[in-house]
Amino acid sequence: MNLPEGLAFNNQETPFITRIGNILKDGTVMQNQKASLYWHSDGDITEAPGHFIYIMLNAKIVPPVGGRTGFLDMRSLSKELSPEILEWFQDAKIEIKIANIDDFMGCKEAEIMPNVRHNVNQIHPVREIPQLYLCAHQGFVTFKDGKTMSTPDVMEKIYDEKFTYIHQYEEGDLVIWDDIQMHHRSWGGFGNHQRLLFRGQSQAGDVEKLIKYVRENLGKSPIEYESKNKSLEKKEVHEAKAEGADCDITSEVKSGPLEIN
Repeated sequence: MNLPEGLAFNNQETPFITRIGNILKDGTVMQNQKASLYWHSDGDITEAPGHFIYIMLNAKIVPPVGGRTGFLDMRSLSKELSPEILEWFQDAKIEIKIANIDDFMGCKEAEIMPNVRHNVNQIHPVREIPQLYLCAHQGFVTFKDGKTMSTPDVMEKIYDEKFTYIHQYEEGDLVIWDDIQMHHRSWGGFGNHQRLLFRGQSQAGDVEKLIKYVRENLGKSPIEYESKNKSLEKKEVHEAKAEGADCDITSEVKSGPLEIN
């Protein structure tokens, strides 16, 4: 997906790859950078069905402390909720006001997209399995009786740690996830240590195009990154699953920067 500069943190590597972290393209480190410290879904700014996207994060520079990403399996969490709680969400809507999202406060007016409303109760477009979609920290949920509640307050009532997976990056990790099923957030804690990941996003039908684009562009950055583990050749592929969850998080871990052939 090609986002406007402001919605890509004004820090794009290429038109389709965004730099995530605190390092600008000129090498400057943004001081005390704190972004995305809340559960969210990146596709929530787009009307359904365009909100169904896949996300890829490739770790280029990993800080010595912090810098992790948390994932919350909303499908598994939803299956564990009581009938009373599920009834509470019947016909509920969540409204996304992009102008109110802290991370996009620097956007130009022309880059601000219209407000978006999503059903909280969703049927996954591929698996056809029901789940809750509580996608925006700055959003508000409107219930069928007309009452409203902020998304953080709603999440506080249903959050269950056992459906959370927190990924500790190693240089070269590639993490891919389904953005409807998995809400995610930064875990912060890296202070002013350098942290850089490359993010690609693709609407569900264009995943193969995204992978092809990453293969052609990810290794061609004007900034060169040196592996800290050049002597190591071990490669491991594993699935990262939260306890009790049915997650779709896959990460590829290898020593040194990721090389996509």
